[in-house]
Amino acid sequence: MKKILITIVLGIFLLANVAAFAVSSEYWDQNPIVMNPGETKEVFLTLQNMAGDESIDAQGLVIEGKEIFKLTEGAKIHTVPNGEKLKIYLELTVPKDTPEGKYTGVISFKTSKVGTGDFNFGSSVEREIPVLVQAQEKQKTSGLSYWIIGILAVALIVAIIFIFRLKNKRRK
Repeated sequence: MKKILITIVLGIFLLANVAAFAVSSEYWDQNPIVMNPGETKEVFLTLQNMAGDESIDAQGLVIEGKEIFKLTEGAKIHTVPNGEKLKIYLELTVPKDTPEGKYTGVISFKTSKVGTGDFNFGSSVEREIPVLVQAQEKQKTSGLSYWIIGILAVALIVAIIFIFRLKNKRRK
């Protein structure tokens, strides 16, 4: 009975200190960042502190994909106020010699919450970001090019019809 009571009290104590810290992204497996070899892009992650009554300090770190991913502000500690969101920017650079394929970067945000007693609570939230490296797409033909091609095709058809009519008149 004593163990059950301690477990319940400890559970209530831990629930009171729960912070809803999350990291969200506009990219996932079915919606990767599409890049070409040699290209650089800037994207962002969103840190969210949507519960509790205190600010949360979070420090970002690139765990996987260091050859492509770089935190724009480095390993800076970001303070996310209660009930707010904060954008953290990443710079992605795909080296020119990178083969086509899907790559994944893992960004970790370590949080720390300063306690008033002997205990400090912290956690880590990781976010995977997929990158699809593909060869550059061929430059699309502009609308003007389609008009020129169409006019040339009509002119060719008219010329062929004219030549056939001339041949038919000479035979008669």
